[in-house]
Amino acid sequence: MPEPARDGRHWMQAAMERYDLIAIGGGTAGLVTAAGGAALGLRVALVEREALGGDCLWTGCVPSKALIASARLAQRMRHAADLGLVGASPAHA
Repeated sequence: MPEPARDGRHWMQAAMERYDLIAIGGGTAGLVTAAGGAALGLRVALVEREALGGDCLWTGCVPSKALIASARLAQRMRHAADLGLVGASPAHA
């Protein structure tokens, strides 16, 4: 690959010659875009500075959904007797 110019044009030119699609960011949209391009037979590069999956996977959507589901289950366990079931208190770790 040629030496990068101060404005980045050499790097961009080399990347444009090598890849059909460059997805910037490995969050939900970047992963779907890269996978879709690869499925179409395109030469794809995916650039991610941190962990793949983005904020939604690591700190946002998925972890919060797991916490919400756990809280709902704990609430159901506490109120099982209201439904005629043997109630149980969730164990605290």
